[in-house]
Amino acid sequence: MLTRLRDDETAHAALAWRFVSWAVSSGGSRVRAAVAFAFDEALACPIEEPMLMTTDAVAWRRAGRLDAATLANLARAVREDVVRPCAAELV
Repeated sequence: MLTRLRDDETAHAALAWRFVSWAVSSGGSRVRAAVAFAFDEALACPIEEPMLMTTDAVAWRRAGRLDAATLANLARAVREDVVRPCAAELV
């Protein structure tokens, strides 16, 4: 089930990037500026550690869930190593 979910979400993300790429390439300078602004705003937002839905961290990890600090660090890494370079290439 997790593999299917991963594949589905990957396809959604790829579609979103293709749509924005199409919009930028066909929408002219106003669309490009709006997309650049949206990325700048989103990338400037701090990434907070999410609240966990449990107080039993051992059970949380045993179920394959990441702790809050790991999730926040992963989100920061994805933003800097994937989203920021892709956004720069796009606009």
